[in-house]
Order: sequence, then C-alpha cells, then structure tokens
Amino acid sequence: MSTENNLDPIFKNSIKILTDLVSFKTISGEDNNSLINYCDEILKKIGATSFKTYDEEKKRVNLFATLKSKKNNNKKPIIFSGHTDVVPVSKDWSADPFVATIKNDKIFGRGTCDMKGFIACALAYAPIFAKTNLNRNIHFSFTFDEETACQGAPILINELKKKALIREFVLLVNQLI
Repeated sequence: MSTENNLDPIFKNSIKILTDLVSFKTISGEDNNSLINYCDEILKKIGATSFKTYDEEKKRVNLFATLKSKKNNNKKPIIFSGHTDVVPVSKDWSADPFVATIKNDKIFGRGTCDMKGFIACALAYAPIFAKTNLNRNIHFSFTFDEETACQGAPILINELKKKALIREFVLLVNQLI
C-alpha cells in the first residue's frame, strides 16, 4: 500500500462522513437503519459486498461488509469494528448534539469520539483499500446497542459462525482511545 496518498482529501472526507454520521439519532435501543444504509452505500460504491443482521423487530441492524483480496494467499483478514449507537443525550448540551460543530479544531456532537469518529475514518480510508492490490480481505463490522448491553454483536457473531467467517479474523480495531 502506497504511503504517497494525499491525506488532505481523506481528512476532509472523514469530516464530511463524521458530520453525516452525527446527524443520525442512533440512541441505544432505537432505530439505526438509516446510518447502516448510509455506511453500506459508501462501501458498496467502492466494490464491497455486505450482509446485515437484525434484532427481532428489524429496527436495529448490524452491517458486515468486505473488500475482497485481489490475491488468494490465505492471509488473515483485518476487521475494522465499531458500534453505531450513542448514549441518551444529557441536558448539558449547549447546542444540538446531533449537529456536528467544529470549535477550536475539535468536533463536537454525539458519537464523535465513541464510535462515529472511528467509523468515519474507516469509511474515508476504505476507497484507498479498494484501489490497492489487497493481499487480504478487509472487513467492516458496524453493530448496534453496544452502549447498553452489547445486544447487536452477539447476533452478528452468530451469523459469522454460520458463514464460517468467525475463525478467520486476526485484528480487531475498536476504539482509538
């Protein structure tokens, strides 16, 4: 993978994606379909394949997407994993928490640090992976309801077991903090 990539467009795209992600009101226990569809669309545009798993009511959804390796060399894939929910909003906010606001070179809004910021960075860099002659699969796993009881991840893990994908992972990137 080339290190000669111009990072400025990637940085600007990550800010745009983060701004969009913050606008989705994905409070734990509530519908996150719009955010997942947004992420899925970004990944499908660059050639990823994906599947979704749902809670019983189909109002909360997990996404698992893959950029396939260009070569079959049996290298373990990498998975970028994050959750899409945020805790309920406290009364301490002085601005709309679902509008990303840049102030003093910091971005404020629900989920900017945990985990929408990570998801935005992963999605912004995904086109670089897609253009690269990958020697391993790159997976993106975005789950629901981590903030309350990790309800989404077990549903996704069960599906990964059914698809015999669970044993192939080597690296789990969750939070940068």
